[in-house]
This record gives sequence, C-alpha cells and structure tokens, in this order.
Amino acid sequence: DYRQIRQGNYRRATAEGAVNVPSEPSVNEVETLQRQIEELQKEINRIKSHPP
Repeated sequence: DYRQIRQGNYRRATAEGAVNVPSEPSVNEVETLQRQIEELQKEINRIKSHPP
C-alpha cells in the first residue's frame, strides 16, 4: 500500500470510501457570482453614463 501511494497510485483496491468531487460549482457559488456580475455591470453602466 505504502509503495503504491509513493508511486502516486492513491486508489485502493476497492473503490470504497472514494469521494466523487462535483465538477460543477454549487448553486450558492453560481448565485454569488451572478450577483457580483450584476453589481459590476451596474458600476460599468454608471461610469459610462457619467464619464469623469
């Protein structure tokens, strides 16, 4: 086991205990990013309509 781990083979003989990491972002993360995009878009529009 130790030798396999040293060689970079982290999987066990059985897949028991294997964790599937979701590749998709969580709904909460998506909502946060959408909110940030909206805020940035508003800021961009504000700057465009009131140039320095």
